[in-house]
Amino acid sequence: MPGKLVIPDGSPMENTTFATDSKGEVVLQEDGGVSITMTDSRDEPARQENDGVFLDRESRTTPEMNPKFQDVAETGTWGDIGTREVIRVLVVGVLLKIGMAVAIYFSMVPGEDLRPLSPALKLEIALQTFDSSQFTRSAMPRNVDFFKDLALENSTIPAHYRAIRWYLFEDEFDIEQESSEPAIRVVLASLYYHLGGASWNNSTNWLSSERICDWNAVECERGKFVELRLDRNNLTGIIPNEIGLLQDVSTIWLNQNNLEGTIPGGPLAELPKLTALFLADNRLSGTIPEELGESSLPCPVKDTVYVQHNDLTGDWPFCRNRCKDLKAPLLWSHRMPHFAPAIL
Repeated sequence: MPGKLVIPDGSPMENTTFATDSKGEVVLQEDGGVSITMTDSRDEPARQENDGVFLDRESRTTPEMNPKFQDVAETGTWGDIGTREVIRVLVVGVLLKIGMAVAIYFSMVPGEDLRPLSPALKLEIALQTFDSSQFTRSAMPRNVDFFKDLALENSTIPAHYRAIRWYLFEDEFDIEQESSEPAIRVVLASLYYHLGGASWNNSTNWLSSERICDWNAVECERGKFVELRLDRNNLTGIIPNEIGLLQDVSTIWLNQNNLEGTIPGGPLAELPKLTALFLADNRLSGTIPEELGESSLPCPVKDTVYVQHNDLTGDWPFCRNRCKDLKAPLLWSHRMPHFAPAIL
């Protein structure tokens, strides 16, 4: 059969006839009578066709290494790396760090499957809170079962007992390791039961499982409770000593309600950040407590005190000869023998 053969020097062999002899060897017959026998020897070096040229294995050439990686292969240091490659590496590194930070953050944030605090642990928080002040410390039961069957609507049960009962078994808000919110929640619950919270004009979210910053009348700054605005809200009863447990509060509005009894001077004097106190237009009686006027501070209540339109008697105790520190002291009280000017 005629065909064409290309030999290693690249010259073709024309008019060639291929035949197979009895040994299975290929015999090439050219026109000139010259015959060439080609054998397939297993002992010869393997050959590879490359664009029509047969190459021995030993004659293959190694592909040239990318110069950018040659240095690191030989010396362990990078060679000629372009600016673009450097930027890419830096960007990838930054993204990895951001990803790790985000993963760590979300792993620490309480999720929906976080188990709530146990009643026993909640009771410990509540007891520590009430024990923190001499004005609220008492020999309270330290057994969870004691509070379990208390009726929240029974006004004959002490208000702070009902507050603990709500906190242990009704409050579903869980914050376990964060700030002082658990303690504040039980204190606010105590104020609610002390001051007739069920009859308030607005008690939105009170005794709910929302954060206290979402409760009506609770003002927060950067997530911290700083102001209580319960004025004109139909509060009744006596201002409880628990109000002195609101350590971060700077302003308290209790004016224009139906509050009775005396002003709890001792607990109020324990509020280190209190700058304004509004108690006007109630039915408060007794004297203005000396604790609010005489203290290691220039004035326990540093800026504003309103107690007019009450049934208060006695002298004006605020800073006495240092009333220049008080911006707007007592405006009016019809039973006070000594009046302080409205503006000094």
